[in-house]
Amino acid sequence: MVIVMTTRKDLVNLIKSLEPSKIVFWIGAGIDHNVPTNLPLAKELLEKLIELTCGNEYANKIKGQYDLLYDGPPRMETIISEIKLFESELTDSSKNGTVVPGFSSFLEAPPNQCHKILAQYLKQGSNIVSLNYGNTVSKAFNMQYNTNFPIVPMFDNEMQMYLYSDESITQGKIYHPHGVAEDLDTIGISLSEVKKVLSPQFKRQITEWISSGYCFIFLGYSCSDTLDINPFFEHLNFLSNNNSMAILINHSSNESFDSSKQSKEREDLLTPFAQNFRIIFNTDTGKFLDSIKLHDPGDQAVQPFNWSQNFCKKIAPYNEQLHKYITLGIIKVLGLDCQKILPTNWYRDCSYELFRRHWYVDYYFFNCLTEARMLMAARKFSKKLSDDNLTKSDIYAKLGLTKKAAQTTIPVEEIYEYLNTVNNPTSAIIDWNTSTALNRNAEWIILDILKHPLSFQRKLEEHSKKASIIIKCNQKIIDLGNDSIIDFFQYLTALRYYGVLLMISENKYDDSIRYLKQALFHYDAVSVRAGSITCKLLLSLVEILNIKNDKRSLQTAESYLESVKCYNLKSINPKNLYLYVLLKVYYYFRKKR
Repeated sequence: MVIVMTTRKDLVNLIKSLEPSKIVFWIGAGIDHNVPTNLPLAKELLEKLIELTCGNEYANKIKGQYDLLYDGPPRMETIISEIKLFESELTDSSKNGTVVPGFSSFLEAPPNQCHKILAQYLKQGSNIVSLNYGNTVSKAFNMQYNTNFPIVPMFDNEMQMYLYSDESITQGKIYHPHGVAEDLDTIGISLSEVKKVLSPQFKRQITEWISSGYCFIFLGYSCSDTLDINPFFEHLNFLSNNNSMAILINHSSNESFDSSKQSKEREDLLTPFAQNFRIIFNTDTGKFLDSIKLHDPGDQAVQPFNWSQNFCKKIAPYNEQLHKYITLGIIKVLGLDCQKILPTNWYRDCSYELFRRHWYVDYYFFNCLTEARMLMAARKFSKKLSDDNLTKSDIYAKLGLTKKAAQTTIPVEEIYEYLNTVNNPTSAIIDWNTSTALNRNAEWIILDILKHPLSFQRKLEEHSKKASIIIKCNQKIIDLGNDSIIDFFQYLTALRYYGVLLMISENKYDDSIRYLKQALFHYDAVSVRAGSITCKLLLSLVEILNIKNDKRSLQTAESYLESVKCYNLKSINPKNLYLYVLLKVYYYFRKKR
């Protein structure tokens, strides 16, 4: 069967010919953006959050810098992760400053016409998967049908998520895999929440919908949930021979069917749907929904919602002192240049009384000073940090003392023994003591081998046993997945060092490239510049090692090194700069051969 679409009417007729109970609407922030709901899209919300936390002066400088460094705005969840961490460290965030409660204001937003039309399909048994946090579809349902469909969600223990459901009213349900504004502790606004994989039961539900020929209609959705949803859909490639259909509505002022090659994010999402059962339509989302309505939803006059004003009513504003400290955190996570954002000698004034721990303030200062290569000032703050081995390792690594950084961690042999006892993600949580030990030792092995080009093979053999253990440990972490780790970046460091050591120790070029590119994709997706630079340097190393097998690798290695150089070498941290210089030397000699 081949689906031929030439006009909007063809698509509308197709959707209206479907049994509503076999439609799944998958909706994102674009649905909540229409008037009178007026909730923000990610970029607008992100900029408001940075303004509220950092203050106008720092916010403008941050925006100016990331506009130069990134193709688009940074990942919102990355910024909010830093804000949540920061607020958890304040002595009293409810007085000193907190913006997280502002998300509860989303529950006050009125529904728009899109919500009303979705409610019509819900009434007929369609299911809705919402990546938004509010209750606007439920409100729209009750406005049209004068019912008591729940406007407060229930937590489904089996699905491990919040649902809006009442089977006495309709068989359709509203699923919220990224949480709801009623529960700010688990709402999916930061990486720690959205990194969690979908529950086994919800995965089974999605698989069953696709296997049973349901039609998925993606609306107002960016398709960029690269940590949980996209990987799951990508892994459903075994379902691609089924007759389930995907209709992706891409918001646009110009109307057309799109047959061009899609982005990786879209391709991942569309993986389980056969090529001839994929329809991508560029159109105005609101007008499209209006064209498939089941009846006139009515048009009640409602005052447009001022999301920014209502958001600010729920928060405790940051003061000027806090503006500087949270700015340091955002500089750190995005890899920005503190000297271009903060005033001269910003590090000479510390207000410890605002924080629960001295360590937190000192680490922010130490981190940003080392990134700016202000090492004398950085050492002052390093002396005030904790003397535990994990902190010592961080300090040594920042100062470029790679061997010491590795030696002060847990022996990798002990980690290997421990991971052998872990059988599933819930049986143990892998903390940073484990991940740091693996990362520091991998860094030391790589640099020690590269520092001795005339003894390359001897150094490789010297480190082979430890490298093999690190490979096995990182493979275990990758297999266990995101639910086994505290921080998403632990998974990414496992990917990158697993990838590069596969090449160094076992000459597995294809596997090495695959894992490193996977890590690079995620670092770029979450806007972590230092991680992206490290991945590109390691990819360059893999290509340099592969030159003897494929001369084209020389050109690829050069392109990675050039892309790192484009970041401005003065803004790269000392550790990565040292690796860059070593790789340039290796590249030069390989090129001369």
